[in-house]
Amino acid sequence: MHADGDWQVVEGVLTKDMASVGEYLQTWKLKLITTKTVSAAFHRNNKEAKRELEVKYNNKTLPFCSEPKYLGVALDRSLTYRRHLESRRKKLTITREAACWLWLGCWSNTSANSHPSLGARNRRVLRTCLVP
Repeated sequence: MHADGDWQVVEGVLTKDMASVGEYLQTWKLKLITTKTVSAAFHRNNKEAKRELEVKYNNKTLPFCSEPKYLGVALDRSLTYRRHLESRRKKLTITREAACWLWLGCWSNTSANSHPSLGARNRRVLRTCLVP
């Protein structure tokens, strides 16, 4: 899609589809959460990467989001899931470190360390916690 007319056709089709969604929701007495509903475009045309779609629902333009979340997964323009995977990796690293420090705190008293096998266990846990 290179011409502005092509984008207007896409916006028109999406607006028409949103009207159909609205009819469905009304039939089943459901309500669209407009604060969480956004429009997004996924394509590989770098020249059009900054273009924002104007999709309307009930005569209001839906906000455009270049990297929306769907079912907890962050989507990017080229669908590489890079941002989502990086955020998951950071969260797992933090969780792993917290779990290790909590575990080590539980076994750090002298009576627990007096058993010979616990020293080896602590070394294994430290190795797991500190080596990425």
